[in-house]
Amino acid sequence: LEDIYSISPIGNTNWIFKWPRQEGGSNILRIKAAKNGDIFVMGQRWGPGFLDDLRNVAFIMRLTKDGMQKWVRFFKLEDQSPLLSNSVADLEELENGDLLCVGSTERIYYDPIINQERPGQDIFWARIGGDGCINEDCGEEYIVTATNEILQKEKKINIYPNPSISEIVIDLPTKGRIEILDGNGRLIESKQGSLGKNNITLPIDLKGLMFVKCILTDGQTYVEKVIKL
Repeated sequence: LEDIYSISPIGNTNWIFKWPRQEGGSNILRIKAAKNGDIFVMGQRWGPGFLDDLRNVAFIMRLTKDGMQKWVRFFKLEDQSPLLSNSVADLEELENGDLLCVGSTERIYYDPIINQERPGQDIFWARIGGDGCINEDCGEEYIVTATNEILQKEKKINIYPNPSISEIVIDLPTKGRIEILDGNGRLIESKQGSLGKNNITLPIDLKGLMFVKCILTDGQTYVEKVIKL
């Protein structure tokens, strides 16, 4: 899809916005009216050579009510595989004119359960100005991070000492299940964890790389590598 049409209630064409033609295309997921009558268009855009990238790049565009482009912004992850996808699916205009945007993004994750990398989906979430800018150095393209990394930092799960000789302490912010896995992702031990400090004795007969997996009661999952000496 390259063109956006404004059609009157009786079927007449008011205007047509034509995005410059190029190899590839666009997928518009939502069109929404701004408080001042402007039009927000959001979705994903792709094609060889587009932003020197092959992936589906998330975008938000703002048009006037007459179909003139005010700005367009593109968002992608810095370390994401070039074959994966990003999109913006909706936005909310706040009282001060800022835009709260939400969508999805894909990344390659290491899954200790299967001991290999696999694609997984994450939330795309950003707050931008009414001009589409995130910071003062406003450009057409933004590099963003994944929320799963931010959430893991906010959960404040502490595992220590690491490396460890025999025992580790897992400090949980809520109740949850604690699983110990060997370096091949095989489950060695599983127990219910409590709020606060949990003392875990590591298997005597295993050394080297292990994984500690914490599944919190709110559904969030945290995995950390542990080295047993």
